[in-house]
Amino acid sequence: MSFKDHYIQLGTTQSELRIKILSELEITPKTFNIKLHADSWSAIERAKVEEITESHFNNLIYQEP
Repeated sequence: MSFKDHYIQLGTTQSELRIKILSELEITPKTFNIKLHADSWSAIERAKVEEITESHFNNLIYQEP
């Protein structure tokens, strides 16, 4: 499953993840959308997105109720 597929399935937590990625990569929302839909992340960006995504999912899983 691609990052785009995972991102779409997030639903209400999409904006949280997007904000983290925008901040870490220092990109605009427009650039994020282009990269998301074209899957045009550079190797460095892809590695950072994977790191942020993994951290985000771990936080969702291990969150205190």
